[in-house]
Amino acid sequence: MALKNKQTIPKDSPLSRIVAQRTGNWLLAHVNEHLESSSTVRADKGWFHPSALSNPCDALLAFAYMGAIGKSTTGAKLQRIFDHGTGRDEYWKRYLHDSGLSLMGHWGGSPKERKLASIERSFEIPNLRIRGEFDDMAANPTTREVYIVEFKTKREDLFEAMRAPDPDHVIQVHPYMFAKGVLQAMFIYECKNCQDVKTYVQKFDGELWNSLTTRLANIVQLVENKKLPWRTPMKNDSQCSFFTTCGGFEFKE
Repeated sequence: MALKNKQTIPKDSPLSRIVAQRTGNWLLAHVNEHLESSSTVRADKGWFHPSALSNPCDALLAFAYMGAIGKSTTGAKLQRIFDHGTGRDEYWKRYLHDSGLSLMGHWGGSPKERKLASIERSFEIPNLRIRGEFDDMAANPTTREVYIVEFKTKREDLFEAMRAPDPDHVIQVHPYMFAKGVLQAMFIYECKNCQDVKTYVQKFDGELWNSLTTRLANIVQLVENKKLPWRTPMKNDSQCSFFTTCGGFEFKE
């Protein structure tokens, strides 16, 4: 006799991992639990980070600037997607370093080498309160033209549809170009499925940069005057790191 009202356990959920403990899937269950519990939200009080500047919500950037601690849950699968991109980023840095194209002096596997590489790629723009770390900088061996280099990965369907760099990524590289005085960047997009590669060159856009710096200056001024910018409703709004605090936030003297 068929069971009525049979319950379906959501895939990749806490309950599914409890069930997995009693089967041959115990190893994956433990790893997934670790990946979910180890996710954190970066807070860097007093600074903006390039990867966040494309977000249309001024309130989110204001919270990040104030060093607010956001709450975020990253599923195990999504964390593995992030880690895949990070891993390919490291490989591409090694490719550029070993081929002699990189203008960065350090790259390697030891903790000391990684620390030196991170320091070398770090930058600050104090008057705009922007700081971060770019991927690489390389020179054309024939023309000696210098480029900021940014590595990205895409799943196959998105990769095949690409005809230009993502607008979010274009915004992200502008602080890198400005900080280093290198007014062109090269994107390297790698397909996650087959490792095909597309490259795009992005020139520094003065109009885009001026609009970005004006926006950040307005956010800083509002925060300093104990005001919070308007929140911009977005798709998947509830996934915002500051969703639970944004509505009722008040400045305290």
